[in-house]
Amino acid sequence: MMTVMDRKGREEGELICIRGIIVPWSWDEKGLVVDVVIDAEEEQRYFPIPIKKNRELAAYFRCSVEIRGFIEQGYDDRLYLEVIEYKITRKPG
Repeated sequence: MMTVMDRKGREEGELICIRGIIVPWSWDEKGLVVDVVIDAEEEQRYFPIPIKKNRELAAYFRCSVEIRGFIEQGYDDRLYLEVIEYKITRKPG
């Protein structure tokens, strides 16, 4: 259960679509990407939640993605993106 989020957007049913690039945010002791952020086309950074979806997206860092979900403003002024579904639209290379 999220306690640090303003869940207003979800309650109002504002399902949105974000397009951007998956960027590494943190790594484990072996140097593997474990958390990512989405650098969106509108120059905004979103932190994907829940943890399971974040870890799934970590396998696709540097790929372009389209994500549908809900935005939640954290008390730390970060924008969190509750991921409902995602589609990898382009792989690097």
